[in-house]
Amino acid sequence: MPQPNWAEQVTAIFTAIGSIGLLSTLGLAIFAGLQVRESQQARHAQIAAEFLRRWDEADLVETRRLVARFESAEELAAAF
Repeated sequence: MPQPNWAEQVTAIFTAIGSIGLLSTLGLAIFAGLQVRESQQARHAQIAAEFLRRWDEADLVETRRLVARFESAEELAAAF
């Protein structure tokens, strides 16, 4: 059985390098997607914490008290 010539060897080497590059790119894309999801969850948690912190501030308590006086959303919209 004859040995492969230099063109076949170069093709095999570059095919292997291309495959490794493709797998690396796919791995990085998956990792980036996970990072985006984690960042989004952290942002949602931060927004929720900020909302809970502000829930008992005087301005929001007063707003909730004023809105509670109305029986329906239509009545509130008419008064607004």
